[in-house]
Amino acid sequence: MSEELFNGLDPATRADLRAQLRTRSVPAGGVVCSAGDGSDSLYLIERGLLNVLDSGGALLGPQHPGDVVGEVALLTGEPRSATLVARVPSEVSELPRDAFFALTARHPVLLANLAAILGRRLVARTATPRGEVTALLTGPGGWAGTATALATAEAASATPVTVVDAADPRSGTAAGRRCLT
Repeated sequence: MSEELFNGLDPATRADLRAQLRTRSVPAGGVVCSAGDGSDSLYLIERGLLNVLDSGGALLGPQHPGDVVGEVALLTGEPRSATLVARVPSEVSELPRDAFFALTARHPVLLANLAAILGRRLVARTATPRGEVTALLTGPGGWAGTATALATAEAASATPVTVVDAADPRSGTAAGRRCLT
């Protein structure tokens, strides 16, 4: 359950909320919702990894366990602006619109928490991106899991992954991307 959305709720309220959720398993490649669809619920990512795609199919970014998705369309009543696709087998909990508004009427902190989530997302999208680097270092003989580790990093990254192989002078350049030796 999203700790960020439900911050400040007592255990009894959380149990009430949990009773309103419909849990759904989504296979890898499965679509949770599509851009243009009507919105009558929001989703809480319980397990797995979802990719958010714009209406043209471009990757906007990943969503992880604990994230809330579909909240903008739920609040505005507008069609969904993005498609959510499970990158790996995933589980989401769906909170229907009427249940959400009934809960917010009894627990206004839910709306304050949702406003904070939306505010942070807006800042993150408009702020200057910070660089992130993840390194996988192996010995001279390599590592049998390198290809799997690279595929996992690419699946989870919203930005291109560059491989730098110290043994390959082309590595890190356009010609050397995805170079595994």
